[in-house]
Amino acid sequence: MPLSRPLRAAALAAPALLFALLLAAAEAAVRAALPPLSGVEVLVRDPAQRAGFGDRRAVSIFEADPVRLWRLRPGLRDVIWDFTPVSTDGDGLRTFGAPAPPGGTSMRILALGDSVTFGYRVPVVWPERPNQFDREARPWPALVEQALREANPGRAIEVRSLAVPGYTSHQGRLWLEREMDRARPALVVALYGWNDQNLRPVPDADSMPAGGPVVWARGLALRSQALLRLAAWSRGDGGAATAPHWRVSAPEFAANHRAMAALAAARGARFVAIAPVFGDAVALPGDAPRMQALREALRGAAREAAFPLLEVPELTEAAHPDNRWLFGETIHPSHLGHRLLAQRLLDLLAREAALPGLAIPTPSAPSVTMSP
Repeated sequence: MPLSRPLRAAALAAPALLFALLLAAAEAAVRAALPPLSGVEVLVRDPAQRAGFGDRRAVSIFEADPVRLWRLRPGLRDVIWDFTPVSTDGDGLRTFGAPAPPGGTSMRILALGDSVTFGYRVPVVWPERPNQFDREARPWPALVEQALREANPGRAIEVRSLAVPGYTSHQGRLWLEREMDRARPALVVALYGWNDQNLRPVPDADSMPAGGPVVWARGLALRSQALLRLAAWSRGDGGAATAPHWRVSAPEFAANHRAMAALAAARGARFVAIAPVFGDAVALPGDAPRMQALREALRGAAREAAFPLLEVPELTEAAHPDNRWLFGETIHPSHLGHRLLAQRLLDLLAREAALPGLAIPTPSAPSVTMSP
């Protein structure tokens, strides 16, 4: 005897319902018996990469992201991470000072990057003295925002720092693809390099596919401790590799910047790239040739795609050792290095007329030099 329509629907729904009940039971059992498992620990398989998330006091400012694997946690307030004071907004972007004033004609700039643009140890703050630091020491996006607001009173100008320590141009491209329509910027500025040439077991293009079932599965797993435990068990040690790979090769580095430039142009925005910074080939001689290869690839991309490229020779290994005051250590510029980056970028934006309708200040005083 044929089943009625309600019975057929119930029969078809039974397996899914049973699976949901079993998953709910497993979830309850895992949460009751085991401590919470961080999604970052599961999604980021490389131990060297995971080691950079926590500082010596076991403070972490990161959470898992199904597309980019990790991101800054939203809503942080004056958290001291690795000698860096970090506050973030509801979108997980590092913030400084007051938001853009309401009203007027808005102008938004996106600053894409890694720990350099994020402002690692800018300013430097000691955990034992959390309120004693130089409040004028800021990363270059905050300095550019401040300069543009002062030169254009009444305008709602915002420089949003889409920068996360450890990011490559691959992650930046993925982020921009999802943020561009929501942010609607007038200008996009990108600065990557150090992490792109890092050697890892798996290239970023393989560990972070742009979309599809893998991203959907990650998003589902991040909502379930049971699925995270299953994923951690099934992945093994995650560290085996036949040979190390660049996280992003030089040709891929160029292609990522061309893609970001094309996306900006398609939305009516300008695009500017900043060449990778690197302070000292003596301390890290193996990395210097790879950083140089990335710069050369980026020059080719800028010529091919016709976007402005800012190179700051003082912030490269060619200026060592005279540039030591511009770096906190080999990789990251000091607050003086960030001031120099902001000055040079403002100069380029003025030359290129990259922000029509805005007054772009150029330094009236001598630029930052390589002496303290």
